[in-house]
Amino acid sequence: MSEIRLSPNQRQIVEADDGAVLVLAGAGSGKTRVLTERVRYLLSSKPGKFKILALTFTNKAAEEMRNRLKGVDDIQNRTFIGTIHKFCLELIRTQGSAIGLSEMPHIFERENDRLEVLIEVFNNNPIFKQNLNQLNDETKRKKYLYDVLGYISQKKKDLFGIIEQVEQDDKELNLLFREYNSVLASQNAIDFDDVICLAYKIFGERPKVAELYRKIYKYICIDEAHYM
Repeated sequence: MSEIRLSPNQRQIVEADDGAVLVLAGAGSGKTRVLTERVRYLLSSKPGKFKILALTFTNKAAEEMRNRLKGVDDIQNRTFIGTIHKFCLELIRTQGSAIGLSEMPHIFERENDRLEVLIEVFNNNPIFKQNLNQLNDETKRKKYLYDVLGYISQKKKDLFGIIEQVEQDDKELNLLFREYNSVLASQNAIDFDDVICLAYKIFGERPKVAELYRKIYKYICIDEAHYM
């Protein structure tokens, strides 16, 4: 066991029995440190050969965990420590063919790249283009474009098109959403929001892949879960 000093509550978390455990804690309470010690405890005290999946939401937190665990034997082979997006990208790279991806798509991470795709959608559709041009100044047009990007992003966070949902939104916005994705597909590209969507799709539509990962990773530790 690590010599890191832990409060009684923190030690209880670190040494919790197998099974799902939810810990609610505020900013600056040492969540990442406690989760790191949980990983160390599991590797040092649980019998058998197994791997741990340790997911964070920032590269900084992932780097902190890796640095704290450097002294653990065979740590690189026994854990995957990284952001949830990094894990999902690796899943898409290795298992994407299960949902029809013949090659790894390009990833448009920057907002400017997404904006260019959306502008192409407007330019390709005379009605959309006319509606945009009817806004009487550049500031309003730009705001509208960013509002549409926000709408598209939220639809993807809601897993629209992957889990069954009733379409209740504006028809034009729904069509913009679909045509935006169509332009991405024509360029063999995805945006950052698609990363989690595609990973969800792989696990949801291919139970054998999900079962394989359950066997690979006996323990899953998630640092700071965000509700979308």
